Amino acid sequence: MKEGQNVPANDVVPMVAEQMMSQPNAMGFLIVGFPRDKGQATMFNEEVKRPTLVLHLQVKRDVLVERAKNGTAKDDQNSLKLSEQINSYIDTISSTIEPNKKVTAEIDADEKNKDEIFKAAEKEIDKHTQKSET
Repeated sequence: MKEGQNVPANDVVPMVAEQMMSQPNAMGFLIVGFPRDKGQATMFNEEVKRPTLVLHLQVKRDVLVERAKNGTAKDDQNSLKLSEQINSYIDTISSTIEPNKKVTAEIDADEKNKDEIFKAAEKEIDKHTQKSET
């Protein structure tokens, strides 16, 4: 985990499930940055519950690196580590989405600011909740 590696599914899935179960009256959950790999996604689907909606923010690698640098990386060493982590994330994201492809909404987040991205996500969530209510 310190080296930027994913937490094993056997460790992280029970933690996520425990947090969810501690909120029995919740209408739903927004879990950011999870799952991080196919193993986590598969284990969550089998042992907890399949998600009913997954939001996937589509962002080009160079845009993602630049945004992350502006937010956290203060020197070249941190920038290099950040770039490596982003590359690793991009390399694994498609396998993470694959188990839930049928319920994944793609949001183009390349040219949008954070408010526009939020509105696009909100729109997808609203569409989903309206379908669920009917």
